[in-house]
Amino acid sequence: MAGPSQVEFPGKQQQRMRMRGTKQASSSVQKKLGRNLQELLENPHVAIPAITGPTSRGMFRRDKMKTCMKEVEMVVR
Repeated sequence: MAGPSQVEFPGKQQQRMRMRGTKQASSSVQKKLGRNLQELLENPHVAIPAITGPTSRGMFRRDKMKTCMKEVEMVVR
């Protein structure tokens, strides 16, 4: 069922639109995230896991972890 039609009067303030699902972090959290981001930008290899064991799975079966790590390395460069 349709609601009543809206009438606008001169001088009426513009309605504010509510943004649902968006929140702003507190200043301390923003500072902590900024520090973490700077640390990652300076040395991105800190957060990347290292492959320490054997990765060979046969001649025609590629190791998915090794392939993924190569792609991550290309993005980091």
